[in-house]
Amino acid sequence: MKSTSDTKKHSSKRRNQFYRRKFFYLLIGVIAGIVLVAALYQTSVYFSTNESCMMCHVHPHAEDSWQLSVHVNNGSGVMVNCVDCHLPPTDNTWQHYTAKLQLGVRDVWGYLTKDSADFDWDKKSELEHAVKYVPNASCVKCHQNLFPQGISDEGITAHMYYDENHAKMDLQCISCHLDAGHHNPNYSHSRMTGIPGLSASGSSATDTSRFFKEPAQVTSFTDFVEQIPGTAISFKMVAVPGGNFT
Repeated sequence: MKSTSDTKKHSSKRRNQFYRRKFFYLLIGVIAGIVLVAALYQTSVYFSTNESCMMCHVHPHAEDSWQLSVHVNNGSGVMVNCVDCHLPPTDNTWQHYTAKLQLGVRDVWGYLTKDSADFDWDKKSELEHAVKYVPNASCVKCHQNLFPQGISDEGITAHMYYDENHAKMDLQCISCHLDAGHHNPNYSHSRMTGIPGLSASGSSATDTSRFFKEPAQVTSFTDFVEQIPGTAISFKMVAVPGGNFT
């Protein structure tokens, strides 16, 4: 018959073995988790390089037009990479990586099952297609100051209009800067000759429901948003101290 002391020692020994085994499995799990996270991170880094993008985007004009664009060929020496424009900013981790996965799967599938010679590349370069693959948030992430030193008067006018109306009219940066990421010799970024939402003549909007019926009603000396009747144009007016309100 075992004594009480022997029983306690045996029980303590089994308990210690259990905890050691549990700690061993936990340590293995932690190490495996660290290795997995590191592997996923390195995979993400690799598939964020321009070289990895070109593995599927084998059409040479995609790379050539990118290298000729102001995002690469500029006086500052700063180079904007593929993922900087074609994926949401990394600030939103979930949105960035879900978009990365979706676009990656689509591109690999297209590379394996489709013939790039059949693609209409000119059509895919148009604004209607480009807005699907260039998140506006990515433009704003880098170009936070819309009124930098040296901007022209026309640029100030255009950017003021964008600043006031981009949310309600769903304006995109590439609506005017379509060739920023891929150079197009036939594209001209010249003076602003019209207002988004207006026809070519400047007299009527494509969506007349956006037309203002009357100008803003100002009842006090404070900032207000002016609106031009018969158009979709509105802009902010700032009350400058020192004047008289009448």
